[in-house]
Amino acid sequence: DLAAYTDATSSFVTEAGYSGRTDETMEWWAASERRAALGAGAMTSLVFVPAMIHGFVGRHLDADAAQTECERALPHSVAVNASMRVFLLVEQNETGPPMDQAIETYLGVAPRLRDVIRSQRIIYVNIALGRLAQCHAAGPDERALRLKQAEEAVAMLRRAAADKVQAARTLAARADLLVLQGRHREAIELLGRDTPFDRPDAPIATYEAARVRARALRALGSGPEALRHARLAIQVAEEQGWPHRVGWITSE
Repeated sequence: DLAAYTDATSSFVTEAGYSGRTDETMEWWAASERRAALGAGAMTSLVFVPAMIHGFVGRHLDADAAQTECERALPHSVAVNASMRVFLLVEQNETGPPMDQAIETYLGVAPRLRDVIRSQRIIYVNIALGRLAQCHAAGPDERALRLKQAEEAVAMLRRAAADKVQAARTLAARADLLVLQGRHREAIELLGRDTPFDRPDAPIATYEAARVRARALRALGSGPEALRHARLAIQVAEEQGWPHRVGWITSE
């Protein structure tokens, strides 16, 4: 059954993607393309995957084009389209009004949390990352508002995280919030609670934790150690084919 196959494959692609396992994501997509060719012309849940994959690897123009086509073809899928927009804006490191609009659109039509399946709960990770990035970029006049939004988004994420990879990414988001609050030692202590031996491989969780550790250590005056963790984040990003994420570290 094509629909059942594509639904399952879409979930596998999504979970491999939000774990940061780029090669596995590409393998699932290649397999799904071969199988879906048998049902050429059918509209399936795989329609959102090209935008997702382009976003993961930093091909922003291609991602935008693919998602715009999804929005044209499926105008009534407002929640899924908004969720994808939030994800793509996070990958673009967008911190302005487009991020506010995408988050507000999703939350305005979001189903009850108990009705959101595990793989789709990644939206709450992306909302939290978007709000945290906005707070890091905020000027003095809007920092209080951005910090409040980040606190609310991280609190929501703590309720939503539905698997061990999402939990690890939640830990990094919580630690980043502590950095924004000036609680740098607590951030480092919190990151120490991650147990990578007790969850699926998640390079993205390693990247995010290293980035937050680098921020906290730099704030505490441990410049050389901060650079070591920044280099770890760059190494992970290079291994997984995330040039945009390498750029985030070098620019910061």
